[in-house]
Amino acid sequence: MSMALHSAHGGRGSLTAAMANGLDHVLDTLALWRHRVTTRRELSRLDERMMRDIGVSPLDVEVETAKHFWQE
Repeated sequence: MSMALHSAHGGRGSLTAAMANGLDHVLDTLALWRHRVTTRRELSRLDERMMRDIGVSPLDVEVETAKHFWQE
């Protein structure tokens, strides 16, 4: 009898683990998207001297900041 209860709980536990993993993936994706929005916004505010300091051109900045948040 305890074996039957263990099997029933095992199935529920693996479903819960799968849901938790799925939620973790969604939260990680949202955090990544937020990071892209923030860093692209900061990049768009750089002046030419700052761009030279970090080794990017105005064209590099334009291309990067034109991307949507879900694009790499």
